[in-house]
Amino acid sequence: MKFTAELEIQMSTASAANNLFNSLRQSLRDRHIPVKFSPLVATPGYKVDWSRAPERRYPAYGAEHVLVYTDGGCDSAKSGLGAWAYRVHLPDGEVIQRVEGMTGTTNNRMELRAVIMVLQDQPRHRQMTVFSDSQYVIKGITLWSRNWIANGWRTYDGKQVKNRDLWEEMLVLYLQHTVDFVHVRGHSGHPDNDAVDVLCTAKMIEMHKVILGGGTVPIDVGGPDHA
Repeated sequence: MKFTAELEIQMSTASAANNLFNSLRQSLRDRHIPVKFSPLVATPGYKVDWSRAPERRYPAYGAEHVLVYTDGGCDSAKSGLGAWAYRVHLPDGEVIQRVEGMTGTTNNRMELRAVIMVLQDQPRHRQMTVFSDSQYVIKGITLWSRNWIANGWRTYDGKQVKNRDLWEEMLVLYLQHTVDFVHVRGHSGHPDNDAVDVLCTAKMIEMHKVILGGGTVPIDVGGPDHA
C-alpha cells in the first residue's frame, strides 16, 4: 500500500525554510523514504527578509556547496536584444560573475542560457543551489521535462516544446551536477538577484549602442527568427 502526503510550511526567511527542508529531506532519506521536494517559493504578497537569505555561513550547506544566482532578459522591441548573467559564490568565498548577450532571442531563452552556462562553466559533480526568478526554468527542469521526454518532446496538448535545443543542452549538464533550485521574486530586494539583473540590463544597453554605431552582435541561432 502506498501513501502520499503534501506538506506546506510558511516561514519568515528563506534561510529558515531551506534549513528546515534540507533537514527534513535528509531525515526521510536516512529512513529510506522516497521524497520529492518542489522548488522553494515566496508566498505572493509576502515580503521575504533577504537580509537573512542563505549565504556561505548557512550551516545546511556543505563546505563544497556553491550558491548561484542567474537572470536573463530581452527587449522584444529591439529585435529581440537579450542578455543573460550569472553570479557564483564559491566555497572559498570568491565571487565570480559572467554576462553575455545576443540578438534575435527571447526572455525565456536568456533565462535558460544563464543556467546552462553556469552548469557548463563549473567543474563536474558540483553541489550547488541555483536561485532564479524564472518559474519557467525551475519547473521545466524539475517537473515538466520528464513528461516532455516521455511524450516525444511534446506538451500535454500535443504541441512541440519550445526551446527544445536549450532544454536538451541543460538536461545533459544538469545530470553532471547535484543541483537544487530556489525561486526568488524578481526585483524583490535580493542583492545577488538584483546584481545579475543589473548586469543583463547594462549588457543590453551596451549592445544597443554597438548596433547604433554600425557594429554587429552575436545572433541566437536557435531563436524564434531562426527556428
